[in-house]
Amino acid sequence: MVATAAAGPREIIEDGRSGLLVPAARSDDVADAVQRVLDDGQLRERLRTGASDRFRTHFGAERMAADLETAISELCAA
Repeated sequence: MVATAAAGPREIIEDGRSGLLVPAARSDDVADAVQRVLDDGQLRERLRTGASDRFRTHFGAERMAADLETAISELCAA
């Protein structure tokens, strides 16, 4: 995944581990990053694995359910 280093993507993507972040409004950098991913199979596989792991640990159903349970518990205790 290639994205600009804006607030939203920075919360989701770990640069170099689960994707590549490039400066916003620099289309040449975006194109270069996309080309790197297309050309480098090892990089592509590392980013794919990293993105899958990050999604599972930070955004998967089990994590979301645990976060919801914690929030409800905190509300009930207040």
